[in-house]
Parts: sequence; structure tokens; C-alpha cells
Amino acid sequence: ASTSWDQGVLVKDGLCYVVFDNLRYLALFDEQLLDKQLLDERTAMQDGQHALVELIGGHGKDYEDIAYDRVARRFYVLIEAQPYGAQFMATVEEYDEQFRMVSSMPLDFPLVRPNKGLEGLTCIRRDGKTHLLGLCEGNRCKAGSAGRTPGGGRIQIFVNGADRWTRVGTIRLPETLRFRDYSGLSVAEDRIAVVSQESSALWVGQFAAESWKLADEGTIYRFPRDEAGKKLYCNVEGVSWVAHDRVVIVSDRAKTRTQPKRCRAKDESIGIFTIPGLPEATIGARTHAAATDQRRNASPFAVPAVRGLFQQRVSGDDALLRLAQLRFAQAGLAAEVYAGTPDELDWILAFAPAHPELPVVHLDRRIDVLDERGAAVVADFATRFVGRVAGLVVHDKPAMADRVPDVVAALRALGGRPERPQVFLEYAAGMELERFAEIGEGLRDVEGVSLCIDSGHVGIKLARVRFAKRHDGLALRTLSPADPRLPALIEDVQAAVDSALPAVLELTRTLGGFGKTVHFHLHDGHPLIPGLSDHFSFLTRVPIPFVHDGRCSLPPLYGPTGLAQILRTAVESCGADRASITLEIHQAEGRLPLGDAAELFGHWRDLTNAERMNYWLSVIAQNHELAIDALVSA
Repeated sequence: ASTSWDQGVLVKDGLCYVVFDNLRYLALFDEQLLDKQLLDERTAMQDGQHALVELIGGHGKDYEDIAYDRVARRFYVLIEAQPYGAQFMATVEEYDEQFRMVSSMPLDFPLVRPNKGLEGLTCIRRDGKTHLLGLCEGNRCKAGSAGRTPGGGRIQIFVNGADRWTRVGTIRLPETLRFRDYSGLSVAEDRIAVVSQESSALWVGQFAAESWKLADEGTIYRFPRDEAGKKLYCNVEGVSWVAHDRVVIVSDRAKTRTQPKRCRAKDESIGIFTIPGLPEATIGARTHAAATDQRRNASPFAVPAVRGLFQQRVSGDDALLRLAQLRFAQAGLAAEVYAGTPDELDWILAFAPAHPELPVVHLDRRIDVLDERGAAVVADFATRFVGRVAGLVVHDKPAMADRVPDVVAALRALGGRPERPQVFLEYAAGMELERFAEIGEGLRDVEGVSLCIDSGHVGIKLARVRFAKRHDGLALRTLSPADPRLPALIEDVQAAVDSALPAVLELTRTLGGFGKTVHFHLHDGHPLIPGLSDHFSFLTRVPIPFVHDGRCSLPPLYGPTGLAQILRTAVESCGADRASITLEIHQAEGRLPLGDAAELFGHWRDLTNAERMNYWLSVIAQNHELAIDALVSA
């Protein structure tokens, strides 16, 4: 027990098969002895059918769970994640009954992070085929804060293919199941059991007849707590049905540095539980009471995926895109890419990070959907990249403000094909927001076309208009932080800046009311910044040579607080499934040592651009954390 970490368990023919994270052996325990609670280890080892058996020919470590196919007489052992080219996928090792490996193939489901993959495995025979069910550790199969947001349990369904297990479907656990993570599952007949480590609980549900759908919302049973109501079973990692009303669980080693001492009493152990006839808690019941292990202020919303700008920002070779791929995978970021031609898009998609959410593509800014040739280009992209990208973004044009009916007609002609990527018209040319909203109104009954709100474009435009109303003949764009007139004008400048957030929120509510997916390009800035005044981090401040509000710097249009308000309003107005979000930040200059990515640049003599790229990627990752934390706390 001092050297093994229990991970998964399978009950077969009266024996418990336990797989370990750090051993190439299975432990076999006599389930009947365990059921009688003969706790003397020496007696159990002498009298029961207890043994360690070697898994011959396998990876030898990182095992998460075990399953068995009674027809094929095969054991399947799950490895949470392994590298396959530039991405990570879970692996299943297949063993015969002498525990000799027969095959090793990936589960064809790209993972967001190598340590946040598939945690549970079970086997079902249907229609004469072996189906493997893989349980995602995080909600919505995501990592980080998004994965800990309850209500998004997912089980992926796989069948055997030529060189991999092919995903053929997804089982969605009830949204009212408020587990923070998922660590094991078991299916027997139509009964399904799922356990959570963080929530220290068991969920029991039932499949509808001859279906992968669930018959109802199921029932939750919390594992025993101490007298103060605190968790004792802190590390439940696997579960298996023993009988119609009993399950066996295994617990991992307690984390001595981060978990309380009480968690050690039940770690690295096996337990059998009888499921009571009257549940301790039913999903959705007693909503006025919060479980002791669940945050009381957990978000009532699902958390949409957040994309980041994925491109090569500095000169160099493909190693820069491999660096971006690595950093996006580590952060759990989906991608938005820039592409001017189909060939360019084909090329960059080869580097885009594996993620459950497909990339969005920002097309050439010169494309005009009012032009017949421009509309044809968009239609060609939409046709060629079906199933490979989620959306295509095109800019609006200054002339569109006076041709709203024509714009609506052009976009409607591109829509109506739900199998294609969405087409989003981005606010970029500064038309009145009311006119832009009119375009959205004209598209509300057409699938596949909608609008994109760019926070920087809207904010800079509104700030300049607001300032011009107070200072006729003085354009805000002519001022800079070093302008000697600025100290006398600073209050009016910041008042103009403060008008940006309410405008973005109101536009979001308006477009969200049309019942369509709305895409967001989120970035910060300030009208006093020379040159391109936006596309900055939400942590940016603008240096000034005098003190204002106690600082020699100015806050940007939004900052972290404004970002949080935009995200909350987006989810409230559009719904989590119709809020499409990209952090379009590309103005960040600095250098950051490569650290774990240094081997990607072993052929480089000068690492300047690699470190510049690494710094920019770190800024995107920081803002991603801001966004996810804001969505979760909302």
C-alpha cells in the first residue's frame, strides 16, 4: 500500500481486479472475503484468492481503469493520455485472459491537456459490437476552471476501428448533476454508476431501453462523512457493480500536502457499499441546501469555450506554431486562426491545437460580402471546410451603413445551410450600433449567419464619438499620453472611455435577443494609445507623465472587471451554447524564456523571436484564465 496508487476496479466472477497508476500489475482480490469485511490483511492474503499478476507487454504505468468483454474474453486497460503526433489521446491496451497484450490503440478523441483526459472505462456489447465507454474527467471534457464547473458530465462512446477506437457518440449526464469532476464509471445491464473524487459521491442512473439515452436524472449518494459533515472518502478513483444494489470502489493515495489528514483514513483502500432503498439526496432536490463539498456560489450557467488568436506573430519557421500548439493545449484554449486562402487555412489547421471546439477562421479583411466575388469566396470556404471549422468571420464595410437591406440579403444568401460553418459579419467599420443591430434583426430567422461584436472596435468608436460631443473640433485620435493638453482634458477623456462598456453590453443584449449564435472578438485598448489603439490585454494600463487618480497610468476601456461583465451578459443574453468567444489579443511585446519548450528550438541559434512568441502566448493564457474565472464566478 505504501508504493501503489489504486486507480480503477472491475468485478468479474467473484474477483476484484484493481489497476494501478504506477505498477504494471493487476491486483486480484476475493470479492467474497471483502464482502465479509475480513480486514486482517495476513488472513486475507493466506485464505482468499489474492494475487498480483503482471500485465505483459504493456506500457506499465499511468493506468486509470479496467473493463472486460465477456464475449471476446478480453480485458481493456485505460491509459489517461499519451502523445500522438502533436496531440494527446487516451490509449486502451487489450489483453487476453493470460494478461498478454494483444493490441494498443488510441481512443479517437483529442484531449485538452495530457493530465485531464478520460478517467473511467467500461465495456458494453450492442448490435454484436464491442463498445467502450470513456468517462471524461472534466465537465464538458474540458480542463481548468471550465472543467470544474458542474453540469457537464460527458461519456464518449467508441467502437473498434482499424488502427484506433473510433468515437461514434456522446452520452450527456444530467445538467443537474453537480459533480466537480468524474473519476470512474461502471455499467451492468441498464444500470450506470459514476463516481466523483472532488464531490465524494456516487451517481446511479438508468439507460432507456435499447438506447444510449438516460431514462431519468438518476440519484446521488454521498459517501460517508465525519461528524462535522466533512469528506472521508476524498480520493475515490474507480467503481464497479457487484450486485443490483451494491458497488465496490477503490481509493487513490491522499495528497499529503494539499488534503487534510482525515483523508488518509480511507486512501489506498477498497470498499463495498450497499445502495440504500431511500437515497440520501436526489438530483435537483433540496436546492436550497448546498453540499459541504460544493461551492455555494457555483455558476448556474454552463461555461462556453474560449478561443485565442492562433497565429505566427513573428518571423521564423514552423517551430513557432508548434510552440503555439503546445501553449494552447496547456491552457485548454480553442483556436481562432487567420487565413486569406483555402491553402493557407489547410496549412495552419495542421498546427491548430486539438480541442473539442472546432476553430473559427478570420478571413481576409478585404472580403466584401456585397461584392459577388467576395460572397463567392466566403461560400467556397464554407463548402470546403465543412466539419473542420466552426465559423468564418468577415469584416463589415463603411458603405454597408447605408445599404442594410442589401447586406441582409447578401448574408441570407450565404445562410440556410446548417451543415456549413457559421458566417459572422464583424463590427469593424464604425457604423452606428443601431444600424448594425438592424442587420442582426434581418437575420434572426436564417440559420448559419449572424454577427460578431468586436469589443475594441465598438469601444474606440464610442469613446471618440463621446469625446467629440464635448470638444467640437478636437479629435480624440489626435491626443497622446505625451500631449501637453492632456492633463486639462483627462476627465473628459476618461468619461468618454467609460462609455464603451455600457454600449457593448447593450449591443450584446440586443443581438442575444434574436436567438442566434453571436461571436465575440474580445480585447482591450485605449484611444490615447498611438497607432492601433486596441487588441491589447485586459491587464493593460496606459502610462502617462502625470498623476491621475493616484497613478501615473490610465485604466483601459474594460479591464478585468469589464471583461467579466461582458462575458456574463453574453451568457445571460445568448446562452452558453450560443456565445462564441475569442480573445483577439495580438499587441503584447516582451520576451519569456522557453522553459519546457526549449527542445522545439534546438536548431535555432538566436532565440529572440521564439521568446517574443512565448511571451505573447503567455499573455493570451493569462487573459484566458481571467475569462474562465469570470465565467465560472458569474
